[in-house]
Amino acid sequence: MHPLVLVSIAQTVFILGLSAASGYSIEFPDSNWDTTLFLTPYGILHNVLTNSTLAGFYGEMSRGQGFGGPGPWWSYAYIFAQSCALEIPVFLVLGVRGPWRRGARFVFVMNSVTHPIVFFGLMNLPLTFLQTISLAEAFAIVAETLVLWRLAPVRFRRALLASGLANFISWQFAPILTYLVWA
Repeated sequence: MHPLVLVSIAQTVFILGLSAASGYSIEFPDSNWDTTLFLTPYGILHNVLTNSTLAGFYGEMSRGQGFGGPGPWWSYAYIFAQSCALEIPVFLVLGVRGPWRRGARFVFVMNSVTHPIVFFGLMNLPLTFLQTISLAEAFAIVAETLVLWRLAPVRFRRALLASGLANFISWQFAPILTYLVWA
């Protein structure tokens, strides 16, 4: 069995275990379409450029992720899988070369390392929402660019483009998909 397949299996077990142990639950008690768009790059840009009264939220302390609430044990696994589903096609088109299954496994393993750091670590720092999301997205882009560049191997500029676009798409559409599925 190819080593990448073994690592993929190990990382799948890790993500499922992390999901079960985390206590994370997807909750939308006060959410609507506007608050969902509010969390996306489009929403941030729109609210800041139009001097919306909502823009003040971005300077408030981040509330972090929702832990400990009632919800399926696989809530985080869903969030992770959704992120992979949004990012893998971009990485396959712009970044990882070779057979698509191998490329998808590579991106899955890469995301299974960076996503928990972003989701459980960086997004829960005692910073403002705008600071945490900026730090988290910058970390993901830099880390994934370096992994692609050094291990895939992909030219640095192409790795940066693939990582930047994949993470932008995930950040823009993941909150929307989560809201549509769970609200």
